[in-house]
Amino acid sequence: MANSDLKHLEMWGPIILSLCSSILLYKFNINIFSNELKLVEIMIGTSGTIFGFLLALLALIIQGSSPKLLELAKNRKTLMNRVIKYNRTVVLLALLCLAFSLIVMIFGDSIKNNIIISSIYAFLATAMILYTIIFVLIFYEAIKY
Repeated sequence: MANSDLKHLEMWGPIILSLCSSILLYKFNINIFSNELKLVEIMIGTSGTIFGFLLALLALIIQGSSPKLLELAKNRKTLMNRVIKYNRTVVLLALLCLAFSLIVMIFGDSIKNNIIISSIYAFLATAMILYTIIFVLIFYEAIKY
């Protein structure tokens, strides 16, 4: 695979997989808000943790003045730009997922039985998880040198 193919896969892969999961849930009429899963409570904790941790990490990266961070910023500028870009993407997705989880929790059963809401929620959650994995891989690539 060429480098540009990997960039496209990295950028569009999570969106395509998230869209596929949403479409499959909608097509087969699968509601992910069943009482057995307690998905909303789990996603509030997960997305809140991801949001807080990555926002703090972004602040440390941008404002950091350690020799390692300065060296990374100077020598591996494109990789650090990717780290910052994916950090921002994951933080925004985590915030959307957190807000959506709170809306679902507030409105309760009237909104939980809607298959469209369930599919949108699955899209957001899947995208957040996949982009978090990509961010972690890129972050470790940036700091390994």
